[in-house]
Amino acid sequence: MNHDVESLLEEKKLLNLSPNNSKRTRRFDQCRPVILLAIGAAIVLLLLFLFLPYPSPPYTKPKSKYPADTRISVVVMNHSRPRMIRESLLMKTLTEHDAVTEILLCHSNPLTKFTFDHVKVKNIDAVQANEEHGLSLRFWYCRQAQHQFVLHIDDDMELSPHALDDLLSEFTLNTHRIVGKYGRSYSYWRNLPRSGYDAATLGGPVEVVLTKILLLERSMCDAFFRHAHLVEQDVMKESRPLWNGEDIFVNLVANHEYNVPINGPYNNFAIKDLDVWEASDSFKDDDTGEHDVSGNMDRHRPWNVGWAPWLKAYRRSQAHAAFRGRLWYIAKQRLAQQK
Repeated sequence: MNHDVESLLEEKKLLNLSPNNSKRTRRFDQCRPVILLAIGAAIVLLLLFLFLPYPSPPYTKPKSKYPADTRISVVVMNHSRPRMIRESLLMKTLTEHDAVTEILLCHSNPLTKFTFDHVKVKNIDAVQANEEHGLSLRFWYCRQAQHQFVLHIDDDMELSPHALDDLLSEFTLNTHRIVGKYGRSYSYWRNLPRSGYDAATLGGPVEVVLTKILLLERSMCDAFFRHAHLVEQDVMKESRPLWNGEDIFVNLVANHEYNVPINGPYNNFAIKDLDVWEASDSFKDDDTGEHDVSGNMDRHRPWNVGWAPWLKAYRRSQAHAAFRGRLWYIAKQRLAQQK
Protein backbone atom coordinates (compact mmCIF):
# COMPACT_ATOMS: atom_id res chain seq x y z
CA MET A 1 0.00 0.00 0.00
CA ASN A 2 2.76 2.42 0.97
CA HIS A 3 4.65 1.47 -2.17
CA ASP A 4 1.67 2.44 -4.34
CA VAL A 5 1.29 5.83 -2.64
CA GLU A 6 4.98 6.56 -3.05
CA SER A 7 4.76 5.64 -6.74
CA LEU A 8 1.86 8.01 -7.28
CA LEU A 9 3.65 10.87 -5.53
CA GLU A 10 6.77 10.28 -7.58
CA GLU A 11 4.74 10.24 -10.78
CA LYS A 12 3.04 13.54 -9.80
CA LYS A 13 6.42 15.18 -9.19
CA LEU A 14 7.62 14.06 -12.62
CA LEU A 15 4.51 15.49 -14.27
CA ASN A 16 4.97 18.83 -12.52
CA LEU A 17 8.58 18.96 -13.67
CA SER A 18 7.69 18.17 -17.29
CA PRO A 19 8.67 20.83 -19.90
CA ASN A 20 5.04 21.55 -20.85
CA ASN A 21 4.01 22.25 -17.25
CA SER A 22 7.03 24.44 -16.69
CA LYS A 23 6.18 26.49 -19.80
CA ARG A 24 2.56 26.92 -18.73
CA THR A 25 3.65 28.01 -15.26
CA ARG A 26 6.10 30.54 -16.68
CA ARG A 27 3.46 31.92 -19.06
CA PHE A 28 0.93 32.29 -16.26
CA ASP A 29 3.51 34.04 -14.06
CA GLN A 30 4.28 36.43 -16.93
CA CYS A 31 0.57 37.15 -17.59
CA ARG A 32 -0.48 37.39 -13.95
CA PRO A 33 0.11 41.17 -13.62
CA VAL A 34 -1.86 41.81 -16.82
CA ILE A 35 -4.73 39.58 -15.66
CA LEU A 36 -4.86 41.23 -12.23
CA LEU A 37 -4.75 44.67 -13.85
CA ALA A 38 -7.64 43.76 -16.16
CA ILE A 39 -9.71 42.43 -13.24
CA GLY A 40 -9.00 45.58 -11.23
CA ALA A 41 -9.95 47.83 -14.16
CA ALA A 42 -13.20 45.89 -14.66
CA ILE A 43 -14.09 46.32 -10.97
CA VAL A 44 -13.36 50.06 -11.12
CA LEU A 45 -15.48 50.49 -14.26
CA LEU A 46 -18.33 48.53 -12.65
CA LEU A 47 -18.21 50.74 -9.54
CA LEU A 48 -18.18 53.90 -11.67
CA PHE A 49 -21.15 52.61 -13.64
CA LEU A 50 -23.10 51.82 -10.49
CA PHE A 51 -22.35 54.87 -8.38
CA LEU A 52 -21.40 57.84 -10.55
CA PRO A 53 -24.40 60.02 -11.47
CA TYR A 54 -25.18 60.68 -15.09
CA PRO A 55 -23.70 64.01 -16.23
CA SER A 56 -26.23 66.78 -16.86
CA PRO A 57 -25.73 69.01 -19.92
CA PRO A 58 -25.08 72.71 -19.24
CA TYR A 59 -28.26 74.78 -19.21
CA THR A 60 -28.70 77.92 -21.30
CA LYS A 61 -31.56 80.20 -20.36
CA PRO A 62 -34.00 81.21 -23.12
CA LYS A 63 -33.09 84.53 -24.69
CA SER A 64 -36.63 85.84 -24.48
CA LYS A 65 -38.99 85.99 -21.49
CA TYR A 66 -42.35 84.25 -21.49
CA PRO A 67 -45.25 86.15 -23.14
CA ALA A 68 -46.51 88.99 -20.94
CA ASP A 69 -50.10 87.70 -21.02
CA THR A 70 -49.16 84.25 -19.64
CA ARG A 71 -51.28 83.28 -16.64
CA ILE A 72 -51.06 80.09 -14.59
CA SER A 73 -52.89 78.23 -11.86
CA VAL A 74 -51.03 76.62 -8.95
CA VAL A 75 -51.91 73.47 -6.99
CA VAL A 76 -50.55 73.12 -3.44
CA MET A 77 -51.39 70.25 -1.07
CA ASN A 78 -51.82 70.69 2.68
CA HIS A 79 -51.78 67.39 4.52
CA SER A 80 -49.43 67.22 7.51
CA ARG A 81 -47.38 70.46 7.50
CA PRO A 82 -49.74 73.45 7.71
CA ARG A 83 -47.05 75.68 9.22
CA MET A 84 -45.06 75.32 6.00
CA ILE A 85 -47.89 77.01 4.12
CA ARG A 86 -48.62 79.59 6.77
CA GLU A 87 -45.07 80.67 7.59
CA SER A 88 -42.62 79.79 4.79
CA LEU A 89 -41.91 81.98 1.76
CA LEU A 90 -43.84 79.71 -0.61
CA MET A 91 -47.26 81.35 -0.53
CA LYS A 92 -45.81 84.86 -0.35
CA THR A 93 -43.80 84.30 -3.53
CA LEU A 94 -46.74 82.73 -5.35
CA THR A 95 -49.37 85.30 -4.36
CA GLU A 96 -47.12 88.23 -5.29
CA HIS A 97 -46.21 86.92 -8.75
CA ASP A 98 -48.11 88.57 -11.61
CA ALA A 99 -48.43 85.38 -13.67
CA VAL A 100 -50.14 83.52 -10.80
CA THR A 101 -53.84 84.39 -10.60
CA GLU A 102 -55.20 81.23 -8.93
CA ILE A 103 -53.88 78.96 -6.19
CA LEU A 104 -55.83 75.79 -5.43
CA LEU A 105 -54.93 74.94 -1.82
CA CYS A 106 -56.19 71.41 -1.20
CA HIS A 107 -56.67 70.45 2.46
CA SER A 108 -56.60 66.65 2.59
CA ASN A 109 -56.34 66.09 6.36
CA PRO A 110 -59.19 67.03 8.74
CA LEU A 111 -56.67 67.63 11.55
CA THR A 112 -54.67 70.24 9.63
CA LYS A 113 -57.37 72.08 7.68
CA PHE A 114 -57.36 75.85 7.89
CA THR A 115 -58.38 78.81 5.76
CA PHE A 116 -55.67 80.74 3.95
CA ASP A 117 -57.21 84.14 3.40
CA HIS A 118 -56.09 85.66 0.10
CA VAL A 119 -57.93 86.76 -3.01
CA LYS A 120 -55.85 84.41 -5.21
CA VAL A 121 -56.28 81.37 -2.95
CA LYS A 122 -59.15 78.93 -3.28
CA ASN A 123 -59.32 76.70 -0.19
CA ILE A 124 -60.60 73.23 -1.11
CA ASP A 125 -61.89 70.61 1.32
CA ALA A 126 -60.22 67.53 -0.15
CA VAL A 127 -60.50 65.17 2.83
CA GLN A 128 -63.04 62.81 1.27
CA ALA A 129 -61.42 62.89 -2.18
CA ASN A 130 -58.08 62.05 -0.56
CA GLU A 131 -59.43 58.68 0.60
CA GLU A 132 -60.22 57.79 -2.99
CA HIS A 133 -57.30 59.34 -4.87
CA GLY A 134 -54.38 59.43 -2.44
CA LEU A 135 -51.33 61.21 -3.85
CA SER A 136 -53.01 61.64 -7.24
CA LEU A 137 -55.29 64.17 -5.54
CA ARG A 138 -53.25 67.05 -6.95
CA PHE A 139 -54.11 65.97 -10.49
CA TRP A 140 -57.77 65.42 -9.59
CA TYR A 141 -58.14 69.09 -8.65
CA CYS A 142 -55.75 70.25 -11.36
CA ARG A 143 -58.56 69.45 -13.82
CA GLN A 144 -60.58 72.27 -12.22
CA ALA A 145 -57.86 74.87 -12.74
CA GLN A 146 -58.87 78.08 -14.44
CA HIS A 147 -55.82 78.27 -16.69
CA GLN A 148 -54.33 75.97 -19.30
CA PHE A 149 -50.92 75.91 -17.59
CA VAL A 150 -50.71 74.54 -14.04
CA LEU A 151 -47.82 74.66 -11.59
CA HIS A 152 -47.57 71.86 -9.03
CA ILE A 153 -45.33 72.52 -6.05
CA ASP A 154 -44.89 70.72 -2.73
CA ASP A 155 -45.72 72.52 0.50
CA ASP A 156 -42.14 72.20 1.80
CA MET A 157 -40.53 73.99 -1.13
CA GLU A 158 -39.54 77.65 -1.46
CA LEU A 159 -38.57 79.55 -4.59
CA SER A 160 -37.45 82.98 -5.67
CA PRO A 161 -39.63 85.14 -7.96
CA HIS A 162 -37.11 84.88 -10.79
CA ALA A 163 -37.17 81.07 -10.50
CA LEU A 164 -40.81 81.14 -11.56
CA ASP A 165 -39.88 83.50 -14.39
CA ASP A 166 -37.17 81.08 -15.56
CA LEU A 167 -39.55 78.14 -15.33
CA LEU A 168 -42.22 79.92 -17.40
CA SER A 169 -39.69 81.11 -19.98
CA GLU A 170 -38.42 77.57 -20.54
CA PHE A 171 -41.87 75.98 -20.52
CA THR A 172 -43.42 78.39 -23.04
CA LEU A 173 -40.74 77.47 -25.60
CA ASN A 174 -42.60 74.17 -25.93
CA THR A 175 -45.67 73.54 -23.78
CA HIS A 176 -46.11 69.95 -24.99
CA ARG A 177 -43.90 68.62 -22.21
CA ILE A 178 -43.37 68.82 -18.44
CA VAL A 179 -40.76 71.21 -17.05
CA GLY A 180 -39.41 71.36 -13.49
CA LYS A 181 -36.20 71.10 -11.50
CA TYR A 182 -35.74 67.54 -10.28
CA GLY A 183 -35.19 65.11 -13.13
CA ARG A 184 -35.13 61.34 -12.60
CA SER A 185 -34.05 58.31 -14.63
CA TYR A 186 -34.63 54.56 -14.70
CA SER A 187 -31.73 52.11 -14.85
CA TYR A 188 -32.40 48.58 -13.65
CA TRP A 189 -28.79 47.41 -13.38
CA ARG A 190 -27.57 50.56 -11.65
CA ASN A 191 -30.31 50.36 -9.04
CA LEU A 192 -31.22 46.73 -8.40
CA PRO A 193 -32.36 47.26 -4.76
CA ARG A 194 -34.70 50.03 -5.95
CA SER A 195 -36.07 48.09 -8.94
CA GLY A 196 -34.35 50.47 -11.34
CA TYR A 197 -35.42 53.77 -9.75
CA ASP A 198 -32.50 56.22 -9.72
CA ALA A 199 -32.85 58.91 -7.04
CA ALA A 200 -30.02 61.07 -8.43
CA THR A 201 -31.19 64.48 -9.67
CA LEU A 202 -30.65 65.08 -13.39
CA GLY A 203 -30.87 68.20 -15.51
CA GLY A 204 -31.71 68.73 -19.17
CA PRO A 205 -34.03 66.46 -21.20
CA VAL A 206 -35.33 63.71 -18.91
CA GLU A 207 -38.01 61.05 -18.86
CA VAL A 208 -39.48 62.09 -15.51
CA VAL A 209 -39.66 65.34 -13.50
CA LEU A 210 -40.72 65.23 -9.85
CA THR A 211 -43.80 67.01 -8.53
CA LYS A 212 -41.65 68.83 -5.99
CA ILE A 213 -42.05 71.52 -8.61
CA LEU A 214 -43.26 71.09 -12.18
CA LEU A 215 -45.27 72.94 -14.79
CA LEU A 216 -47.57 71.17 -17.22
CA GLU A 217 -50.63 71.57 -19.38
CA ARG A 218 -53.95 71.05 -17.59
CA SER A 219 -54.92 68.47 -20.20
CA MET A 220 -52.26 66.11 -18.81
CA CYS A 221 -54.22 65.93 -15.55
CA ASP A 222 -57.25 64.69 -17.52
CA ALA A 223 -55.01 62.25 -19.39
CA PHE A 224 -53.66 60.94 -16.08
CA PHE A 225 -57.08 59.63 -15.10
CA ARG A 226 -57.87 58.35 -18.61
CA HIS A 227 -54.90 56.01 -18.34
CA ALA A 228 -54.98 55.34 -14.58
CA HIS A 229 -56.83 52.05 -15.11
CA LEU A 230 -53.64 50.57 -16.58
CA VAL A 231 -52.12 50.29 -13.09
CA GLU A 232 -54.98 50.78 -10.64
CA GLN A 233 -56.27 47.20 -10.61
CA ASP A 234 -53.00 45.51 -9.68
CA VAL A 235 -49.92 47.72 -9.24
CA MET A 236 -51.62 50.36 -7.10
CA LYS A 237 -52.90 47.74 -4.68
CA GLU A 238 -49.28 47.46 -3.47
CA SER A 239 -48.88 51.23 -3.11
CA ARG A 240 -48.19 52.75 0.32
CA PRO A 241 -49.51 55.43 0.44
CA LEU A 242 -52.15 55.23 -2.29
CA TRP A 243 -50.83 56.41 -5.66
CA ASN A 244 -47.21 56.53 -4.65
CA GLY A 245 -45.43 57.40 -7.91
CA GLU A 246 -48.12 59.74 -9.25
CA ASP A 247 -45.35 62.01 -10.56
CA ILE A 248 -43.76 59.16 -12.52
CA PHE A 249 -47.08 58.17 -14.01
CA VAL A 250 -48.08 61.69 -15.14
CA ASN A 251 -44.70 62.09 -16.87
CA LEU A 252 -45.05 58.76 -18.65
CA VAL A 253 -48.60 59.69 -19.64
CA ALA A 254 -47.34 63.02 -21.03
CA ASN A 255 -44.67 61.19 -23.04
CA HIS A 256 -47.39 58.91 -24.38
CA GLU A 257 -49.80 61.75 -25.21
CA TYR A 258 -47.11 63.83 -26.90
CA ASN A 259 -45.86 60.81 -28.93
CA VAL A 260 -42.38 60.77 -27.41
CA PRO A 261 -40.39 57.63 -28.41
CA ILE A 262 -40.47 55.07 -25.59
CA ASN A 263 -36.67 55.07 -25.28
CA GLY A 264 -36.18 58.77 -26.02
CA PRO A 265 -35.02 61.32 -26.86
CA TYR A 266 -37.26 62.79 -24.16
CA ASN A 267 -38.97 66.20 -24.18
CA ASN A 268 -39.58 66.67 -20.46
CA PHE A 269 -37.03 69.07 -19.07
CA ALA A 270 -35.34 69.64 -15.71
CA ILE A 271 -33.62 72.94 -14.87
CA LYS A 272 -31.21 71.60 -12.28
CA ASP A 273 -29.96 75.06 -11.24
CA LEU A 274 -33.44 76.55 -10.80
CA ASP A 275 -33.51 78.75 -7.68
CA VAL A 276 -35.77 76.42 -5.67
CA TRP A 277 -34.95 74.90 -2.30
CA GLU A 278 -36.44 72.93 0.57
CA ALA A 279 -37.91 75.08 3.34
CA SER A 280 -36.44 75.04 6.83
CA ASP A 281 -37.25 72.11 9.10
CA SER A 282 -38.29 74.66 11.70
CA PHE A 283 -41.64 74.87 9.91
CA LYS A 284 -42.27 71.19 10.59
CA ASP A 285 -44.05 70.00 13.71
CA ASP A 286 -42.24 66.68 13.38
CA ASP A 287 -38.73 66.07 12.00
CA THR A 288 -38.34 62.32 12.46
CA GLY A 289 -39.33 61.51 8.88
CA GLU A 290 -42.57 59.95 10.09
CA HIS A 291 -44.68 62.18 7.85
CA ASP A 292 -42.36 62.40 4.83
CA VAL A 293 -44.46 60.58 2.25
CA SER A 294 -41.66 60.56 -0.31
CA GLY A 295 -39.29 58.60 1.91
CA ASN A 296 -36.73 61.39 1.66
CA MET A 297 -33.71 60.54 3.83
CA ASP A 298 -31.50 63.50 2.88
CA ARG A 299 -31.95 65.42 6.11
CA HIS A 300 -32.53 62.58 8.57
CA ARG A 301 -29.55 61.20 10.49
CA PRO A 302 -29.55 58.66 13.36
CA TRP A 303 -27.84 61.12 15.70
CA ASN A 304 -30.55 63.71 15.00
CA VAL A 305 -33.74 61.66 15.12
CA GLY A 306 -32.66 58.51 16.95
CA TRP A 307 -31.81 55.07 15.58
CA ALA A 308 -35.28 53.54 15.75
CA PRO A 309 -37.06 56.38 13.84
CA TRP A 310 -34.17 56.55 11.37
CA LEU A 311 -34.26 52.80 10.67
CA LYS A 312 -38.01 52.93 10.22
CA ALA A 313 -37.68 55.87 7.81
CA TYR A 314 -34.85 54.12 5.94
CA ARG A 315 -36.89 50.96 5.39
CA ARG A 316 -39.83 53.05 4.23
CA SER A 317 -37.54 54.96 1.87
CA GLN A 318 -36.22 51.77 0.26
CA ALA A 319 -39.71 50.29 -0.12
CA HIS A 320 -40.95 53.60 -1.52
CA ALA A 321 -38.19 53.73 -4.16
CA ALA A 322 -38.54 50.05 -5.10
CA PHE A 323 -42.25 50.47 -5.71
CA ARG A 324 -41.58 53.54 -7.87
CA GLY A 325 -39.16 51.51 -9.96
CA ARG A 326 -41.69 48.73 -10.53
CA LEU A 327 -44.42 51.25 -11.38
CA TRP A 328 -42.11 53.02 -13.83
CA TYR A 329 -41.32 49.82 -15.75
CA ILE A 330 -44.85 48.40 -15.79
CA ALA A 331 -46.63 51.67 -16.64
CA LYS A 332 -44.19 52.43 -19.44
CA GLN A 333 -44.74 49.05 -21.06
CA ARG A 334 -48.52 49.19 -20.74
CA LEU A 335 -48.73 52.71 -22.13
CA ALA A 336 -46.64 51.63 -25.10
CA GLN A 337 -49.16 48.89 -25.83
CA GLN A 338 -51.92 51.54 -26.09
CA LYS A 339 -50.42 53.00 -29.26
